[in-house]
Formats: sequence, C-alpha cells, structure tokens
Amino acid sequence: MRRSLLAVTLAVLSLPAVAAERMPLALLPTTGSNVADATLAAAGDVLRAHLESTGRFETFRVEGPEGGGEPTAADAAAAAREKRASIGVTLHVARLADRAIARLAAYAPDGTLVHADQLPALGADDLDPVLRRLAEGLARGRPGRELAQIDSVTRAEELPLAKRASFHAYGLRVGALLPMRRPGEERFGGPGGLGLVWYYDAREFLADISLEGYTSNLDAYRYDRDRALTFGVGLYRPLSKGDVAPYVGGGLHYAITRFDGETGNGLQPRVAAGLLLGRLSDVGARVEVGGFWNLFPMRDAAGNDVRVAGATISLTMFASEAAARR
Repeated sequence: MRRSLLAVTLAVLSLPAVAAERMPLALLPTTGSNVADATLAAAGDVLRAHLESTGRFETFRVEGPEGGGEPTAADAAAAAREKRASIGVTLHVARLADRAIARLAAYAPDGTLVHADQLPALGADDLDPVLRRLAEGLARGRPGRELAQIDSVTRAEELPLAKRASFHAYGLRVGALLPMRRPGEERFGGPGGLGLVWYYDAREFLADISLEGYTSNLDAYRYDRDRALTFGVGLYRPLSKGDVAPYVGGGLHYAITRFDGETGNGLQPRVAAGLLLGRLSDVGARVEVGGFWNLFPMRDAAGNDVRVAGATISLTMFASEAAARR
C-alpha cells in the first residue's frame, strides 16, 4: 500500500505536460446535499473540462446517477480499477442557504487517499471558478485556495470579512502626575489636570487614546509651575465580563514636561490598574491608579541626569449613544 501511495503521489506531483502521457483518471458521478441533480450533473461536466484543460489527465467518466450519498474510498478505488485508471476522483457539493462547499477527493486503486481539497462557493454561479481551482490543485498537488488568479477569484472570497463591532465612547479625564523622583528638591505632589479620552471596548481588551494637560503650583508664591502635556495610547485587559470590571494594563505617551524649572520631552511608558464601572451601559466611569517613567533625562541642580518617575491617579467619565452598542 505504501508503494502504491508513493507512486500515485509522485505521479500527481510530477506529471509530464505531454498529452500522450496524461494520467488516466476515473471521475465518479457528482454527489451533493441540498443541491439539484441538474446542477450536480453540470458540475461534473465542468470539473471534467477543467481537469482535461490542465493537460495532466485523461478523464474517464463512471456512469451512474448524479446526487445521492458521497462515494466511499472503496467505491472510488473500484472505479479506478474498472477504468484502469491511476486514481478515482469524487466530487461532493453541500449547500446551506446560499452558501456551498465543493469537496474533491482522489483515491489510489487500493483505496488510499492521495489528495483532498475543498473550497466555498456562493451560489451555483460560483462553482465554475471553484471547480477550476480544485482541478488545478489536483494537477499541481496544492490546495485550491493557494491558486487564485484574477479570473478565478470566487464570489465567496470577494465578501468582506465579518467583524464584531466594538463599543466606543468619548470621555473626560481628571487626574494627576505625582513624581517621586524629581530633578529638584524632594517634595511630594505634582501637577493635576484634564484630558480628553477616546475609549474602546473590544470585549477581550480595552483601549484608549488620550490628550492630557497638567499644571500646578506646589508653592503658593512660586511663579515657575510644574506642568506637562501628554498624548498617548493605552491597552488594558479586563478581568471580568460584568458591569463592574477590574482591569490591568499599560500605555505609551509622548510627554512634554517641566518639573522644578527643568524641561524635557520624550516617551513616557505607563502601567495602570483600575476599576471599570458601567461596562454594560452607554455611560460609565474608570477609576485608575498607576505609575509612569520618563525615558528622557532632565538635569538636577548638580548637573546630573534624572529620569522623572512617579505615580498617576485619574477618574474618567465616558458616554456614547446607545445605538452604537447595537
């Protein structure tokens, strides 16, 4: 059996293009599920034409009624032996509503499966390019899905991919940056401010885009205030599917900051953990704490590089039209 399988496989993969050396092939009647017999008969004729147009096969039709149950490996092997063919080929078309699957299988005379392939079709008119690519796949020993050309793309492949709609909303963020490591004197506190947030909930993850501005004056009579302007994106993993959902994640911001009279700008990674309230509603809130690190240096009073780092706290309110969730 192994020698027979190897011989047939090598023959399919390295068939000569000379017509006199075409491989004999026994084509069994087309069968199907929920497909009219006339359509099945036409599909068998079209498949035979495409098989012969490859220049690789000499096709012998096996007489019998179209439709009915799909032939077994033993049926295909018997047909191959009867026609003195190298392989017996079956075609089965199953339809559900306006979608169909065309499945082709080739068997050696001993019943060994040497090739199997299938492609989807959108209606009977889509069967011609499907059968063409199944025939080419058998001739070249490759899946038909890899053999699409500009004139053999199916209607089923032209359809756009189905995507699940995500919930998106707009919000307002109130928060603060609390540097623990600063370029100036040691003190606690930092700038607070407001931000605009574009928020997305894609079921398995949460995301946001934010533009935030901060300012403060830790000393009542000090003119040179701490301040920051950041723009960034965040990605979070919800830990619950309920209306109240904890989450963890992080983000990356581009920040322009001024602390203790020193200015710098660059990337600012963040980590965060929080609680999402009203996840099942079109109005909700996020309470969040986290940390930030400036990847860019700022100079301290002694001229040394300091990379400011600290904590973040924020409260975000978001809302969207209820229709956006449907």
